[in-house]
Amino acid sequence: MIHLRVVAPPAKADAAMDLLCGTDSICNVIRLAEPSRRPDGVVIMCDVAREDASVVISDLKDLDIHHEGSIALELIDTSISD
Repeated sequence: MIHLRVVAPPAKADAAMDLLCGTDSICNVIRLAEPSRRPDGVVIMCDVAREDASVVISDLKDLDIHHEGSIALELIDTSISD
């Protein structure tokens, strides 16, 4: 699994949430109530299957998240869940 932390511009946060929640290989989707600073935006976190991570990142980049916000990845060594 790969953990994603996305800072989405407020105008694109709903589209990012729709994309992440609509992808079967993503779980543990969290949208924080407090906004981020530097860059300003909405913080969204999720876990994505390794084999689908590049597709999800490409989809987020299509929303220009990486230009107006940020996308961070972290490898998860162990994940325990059905």
